[in-house]
Amino acid sequence: MDNSSILLNIRRYRTLRKLSQKEVCEKTGLNLKTYQRYESGETPILRDDIVWLLAEVFGVSPEELLLGYEPTRDAAQKVSEYQAEYETTITRERKSFEETLRQKDRQIFLLEDNIRDLRATVKRYEEILKMYEKRLDESFVGKGEKDGK
Repeated sequence: MDNSSILLNIRRYRTLRKLSQKEVCEKTGLNLKTYQRYESGETPILRDDIVWLLAEVFGVSPEELLLGYEPTRDAAQKVSEYQAEYETTITRERKSFEETLRQKDRQIFLLEDNIRDLRATVKRYEEILKMYEKRLDESFVGKGEKDGK
């Protein structure tokens, strides 16, 4: 494993916790010169127990100390972010779809209303046409009776 990420992480976590190198050594029981060599990268940290000690002092998991991030926490965070993004997208798309449905329902209602109006108009025209046909028939019948008398 590349030791440079470990040395950057132990320096970073030490400064984040506002600890001096001496304070870290007091908490871990490490020799100050040894710790300084770990942090400078002069000496690689090869022992797991040292990683565990430092992780405990910095309040992080050994994985986080070695990698600079908590793999399971980051994965869970990503899943959570994706889920939130998915839920936001679904909600937005659902609202858009529902609005489209409302618009289409309004259009259907207006079209049905127009169809009812057209049917009523057609019915009136049919009645008017029947009335004119009746008058026409009466006028022919009446004319034929006058001519036949």
